[in-house]
Amino acid sequence: ERWRAEKTAGANVPGQTEATLPRETVQPGSTAPLALLSLSLTNNPPAESPLELLHRYRLSNTSRSVGQLSRSDNAILLANALIDVSQPLNLSIPDSLKSTNDPGAYVVQSRGPATDYFRAQLRGSGSRIVSYVPNNAYLVRASARVAQQLASLPGIQAVIPYEPYYKIPNLKLLAAAVEGRPLPPDSLLNLVLFADARDATLEALNGAGIDVVGEDRSPFGPVVKVRPLKDSLPLLAGWSGVQAIEPTSSRTPANDLGRARLGVAIDTVAETNYNGFSGLNVMVDVNDSGVDASHPDLGTTRVFGDFPTSLTDTNGHGTHVAGIIASSGGKSETVSNASASIMPPSPLQFRGMASNATLFAVSIYGSTNSAAPTDFELQEKAARTNALISNNSWNYTGSDYDIAAASFDAAVRDALPEDVGSQ
Repeated sequence: ERWRAEKTAGANVPGQTEATLPRETVQPGSTAPLALLSLSLTNNPPAESPLELLHRYRLSNTSRSVGQLSRSDNAILLANALIDVSQPLNLSIPDSLKSTNDPGAYVVQSRGPATDYFRAQLRGSGSRIVSYVPNNAYLVRASARVAQQLASLPGIQAVIPYEPYYKIPNLKLLAAAVEGRPLPPDSLLNLVLFADARDATLEALNGAGIDVVGEDRSPFGPVVKVRPLKDSLPLLAGWSGVQAIEPTSSRTPANDLGRARLGVAIDTVAETNYNGFSGLNVMVDVNDSGVDASHPDLGTTRVFGDFPTSLTDTNGHGTHVAGIIASSGGKSETVSNASASIMPPSPLQFRGMASNATLFAVSIYGSTNSAAPTDFELQEKAARTNALISNNSWNYTGSDYDIAAASFDAAVRDALPEDVGSQ
């Protein structure tokens, strides 16, 4: 909005063009409160904003900006480290979060785009590809000997040890590890493990007196939920079998915008959708608080579920979301008060974006006799039901981009045709 205003103000200034106008400004000393994104820690210094944490704990060996690095074939972009491989790798990693021996994993970058030939080089060396790392790189499981061999191959530009520091992308959790602050009592952490190291790492956790309270799957490897010791963050990050560490958070509902705002219909009162699309013969998975299958605008013949309890909704959020997706809008004219809407309402005014779609409801809290489904199970249930669209209007409390989000992204990518998923 500031940029738009400045563009308007500068329209009559000689020499001032759109290209010269500032696209982004940062106002120092803002008085607006900034909420921290994740784990609440005891014995904290004064709270720092996410931006302050980013500046303090994201390492870099270059003065180039993220935007510049994102377009560079020499850049490796990690959540808490920006690396230019054409420069000396001088990163101020504290000793407690730096590998002392073979880390067991490396970030390997190609010279240019990551091609099938590059991936064949990685596999042929005996290393195992774990996940993509921008730009043109992969996180791989490999020994120090294999990493040394990879570094000598002509198509490979850089081989960088996967340091314990990089395994803690959550900046507030990283701050606690760097500063040696204890975790609060009863903290829970998610550990993504390398698949080939699961058994050994579980044994190590048991030997260290760290309780494993749950296990899930992800495209990157097993995910275990643990109750850590108060000072065990550096220890966990230092284990070669651990791939990533994040705080465990609880799920909380979120919401999205409506039909007209997204351009599904020309305006809020039009009774037709773009190109006549109505969602007929399309099933949408709704992972939420359940869906009230008796709601008259959803209809008992269009709502299915994994358990009977998913077809009820004591919270109301799941039914609200289901209405945004697939309400028939049949009761629109009974609405008497809706701020910012046209009143009195017209027929079908409050219908969903796909008013003829069917719904597959899954409660994120589980059924009466079963625990809450894991992130992997939420994806799997949708796939096994042939619901190729999955709506997840919930988040993990206090979290940003995490293992769950990355897993859902990977599931979507893997569901695409190969020629699309590779883009």
